[in-house]
Amino acid sequence: MLQKKAIISYLGIDKSDMCIIRSMFQRVMWLQKVFILRMLRADTNPDILLINADNKEALNVWRQVKSQKNCISIMLSSSGQYFKDAITLQRPIVLKQFERILESIATTDKIHGLNEDMLSESLDVLVVDDSLPVRQYMEQKLPQLYSSKVRMDFAASGEESARKVRKNVYDIIFLDVVMPGVDGYKVCKWIKANSVAHVVMLTSKGSPFDKIRGAMSGCNAYLVKPPDDDSLKDILENYNSKIRKRDYTLQAS
Repeated sequence: MLQKKAIISYLGIDKSDMCIIRSMFQRVMWLQKVFILRMLRADTNPDILLINADNKEALNVWRQVKSQKNCISIMLSSSGQYFKDAITLQRPIVLKQFERILESIATTDKIHGLNEDMLSESLDVLVVDDSLPVRQYMEQKLPQLYSSKVRMDFAASGEESARKVRKNVYDIIFLDVVMPGVDGYKVCKWIKANSVAHVVMLTSKGSPFDKIRGAMSGCNAYLVKPPDDDSLKDILENYNSKIRKRDYTLQAS
């Protein structure tokens, strides 16, 4: 499922601005699917370069970089100055405006090789279970129960799931509790610390104690295996409802 993401590199951006920008990426799911934030280095070939226009050193480096790398430049400026060869975003940052700029860049195909399917309303799912029949069951059931396209990845252990979470952005992760090596509760805590995905624990145990352990690990829901159609559909619809209701308008504080 791993797809090409457009690289946004940054140059001279201070910590407070980066904190605001990262908060937007944590909240706006489609940005995570399309773009990746990466500090500018000699071996980096960014699609978009974000520059602090108030930093003279950053501007000097940008003038050198733009002659070598074919990328779109976005200037963050406090002075009201506009750059004819770059997109200018005035401070204080209005994140909805910044999101619109990135959406415009993505949808007008200004970035070579960007997969348009990444902008669709598809659901990205990771199923983590050491049982092949369970993985096959979920592979068959989920596309039948969701109204839009479902893209799925699979992992047979907590360690394998961590590798996939580092490389991909998932909407929902179905996570088995009892697996070889690290158990699902520990994996869930790691996922919630490193991902914005909703985690649904899958277990053969349905006791109140197990549900409490699941809640303490940070999971969003808890299903007893094998999950029936209604339970799975409720999970998918509840997730979809939360996304539709989410307010992506963030104000810089």
